[in-house]
This record gives sequence, C-alpha cells and structure tokens, in this order.
Amino acid sequence: MKLTDFIISPDLIISCVVCVICYLILPECLNNTMLLNTYGTAISALSIIFSVFFAALSFLISNSSDNFVKYLKEKGFYKQLISLYKFTLISSFIALVYTIVLYLITNWWISVKCDSQTKWLFIIFIFLFCYSLIATFMSALDSIKYENKRIEFLSGIDKLNEK
Repeated sequence: MKLTDFIISPDLIISCVVCVICYLILPECLNNTMLLNTYGTAISALSIIFSVFFAALSFLISNSSDNFVKYLKEKGFYKQLISLYKFTLISSFIALVYTIVLYLITNWWISVKCDSQTKWLFIIFIFLFCYSLIATFMSALDSIKYENKRIEFLSGIDKLNEK
C-alpha cells in the first residue's frame, strides 16, 4: 500500500471531515459524564469489530489454497488485500486501546471531581473511531472482491477439468 493510496482513501478523508466538523461545532471543554458513556459504547463496538475482523482475516488466510494464492499474486491482488486487512486490523486495535485509555482517564477524572476535558481528546477519538469503522466497511467490500476472484479462479479450474 502506497502512502498516496492511504492519503486519498475515502476512510481517511471522511474521518478528517468528521473531525473538522466536530472541531467547529464542539465547545472547548466537554462533559466527562457524557464522554464516559460515549467511550463505553465505543469500546463495545470496537471490541466486536476487532474480534470479528480478526476472525475474518484468519479465515481468509487459512481458507486459501496455495494455487488460489498464487493466482491472486499473479493478478496483483493478494498483497494489496492482505496489506489492507493488516492495516485495518492495526487501526482498529489502536482505536480500541485509545478508547479504553480515554475511558479509564475519564472515569478517574470524574472520581476526582473534574467535570470536563478538552475537546482534542474527543476529536482524536472521533478520528480513530470513524477511521476504524469506515476502514472495516471498506475491507468488507474488498472481501466481496476476494470472493469474486475466488469464483473466477474456480471457474477457470472447472474449464481446465472439462478439457
């Protein structure tokens, strides 16, 4: 995956746009009680996304025959697909860890009677969360392309067997 592919990707652009909107409309300080609930919900969502996505990647790698992987490599699709999945998995993990840390810090701030936090922590969270969700969606679309390549490969094998 090239740097330019990452910079002009829809997941990065949309995440940045959402962050700019949040920056423009949110006050400088945000209520910790509200944020604690938001972070808790995000942890649940990101945990599910990360675990399902990890399982899907494991299935994708283990379910591919050597001939099919060779076919994908010849078409230039395999390295791109695995790189995308790997990058999405890492970004989901980073988003999950960051959100857990924010949840713990916010919980502690509430316990010491600190009512608010800077919007920058939340904007970083929004970026990571949005990026993770959109990248996961984009990877799911790539899974459909993968399956189409698999059908193309299998139909090629069927044609060879008929001869």
